[in-house]
Amino acid sequence: MATRAFNKLVPAQGAVLPTGVVVYEWTGLLNGDDGTPVAVAAYPEKCVEVAGTFGVGGSVQAQGSLKVDLPADADFVPLNDPQGGVVALTTSNKIEQILETPYWFRPKVTAGDGTTSLTVRLFVSTIARR
Repeated sequence: MATRAFNKLVPAQGAVLPTGVVVYEWTGLLNGDDGTPVAVAAYPEKCVEVAGTFGVGGSVQAQGSLKVDLPADADFVPLNDPQGGVVALTTSNKIEQILETPYWFRPKVTAGDGTTSLTVRLFVSTIARR
């Protein structure tokens, strides 16, 4: 189990992200790994996407914490989608919206096998949906 650092993605040359939009990415997440937490309290809109090899039973959970100081592992709780279900992604090609606005966000690989190797992208925006 390791904690993987995130990268703040920069658009390809010629592409522009709208003001107030940021995309974070964690790569090489293996079974049991989590991502370095990122502060997202300023962004009311959040969605997450997972890609890669899930392996047998692979699953990534979106987790958050309201603790202002950098939280410990025990301070993170599962986040929910707008329908009230826990955001736990088990397949690629799916984007899931996050209901809550925690202070901190991190991905956590909660299941998988020796072949599990995932990339998680978090899209955050200060622009609220209508």
